[in-house]
Amino acid sequence: MEKFIEEFGSHTDEPTKVMLQNVYKHKVKFDSYKKKLIICTWCSLLCFLLMFFYINNFILEPYGSNADQMFAMIVSNLFLYVLIGALIFLGGLGSYLKKKKDKHEKEFQDLRKEIVQKSPIQWRYPFDWEKRNEVFAKMKEEKDINLYHENK
Repeated sequence: MEKFIEEFGSHTDEPTKVMLQNVYKHKVKFDSYKKKLIICTWCSLLCFLLMFFYINNFILEPYGSNADQMFAMIVSNLFLYVLIGALIFLGGLGSYLKKKKDKHEKEFQDLRKEIVQKSPIQWRYPFDWEKRNEVFAKMKEEKDINLYHENK
């Protein structure tokens, strides 16, 4: 269990700590896939711009007046095939990462909503209810997990 969750002490019972741990783990996975998707998107854009630059400077400008030579250069150029393959790979990887990110976001949001809905049961007594605010504030400040409301 994470150290910051164990610091909540006796006013938070073990099942609640496990729920907080699970929501934190899903948040970490969601953030990880989100970061990977952003990197993949930027790599795709960079690869596309590189391909555009290469075609423009090494095929269109030198062979732009002769369509036969230009077509022959496009077909015989191995570097273009590598760039097209990289774009196809990055597109597939981006699609995979998007699905995984959406899956982990849904699981994270569901767990977060479950904690919000069960908070009156988990912190029954007035003293515990005050400590609940401390737990929620710490989760919000340190881990950017909002447990005050069900909506994002």
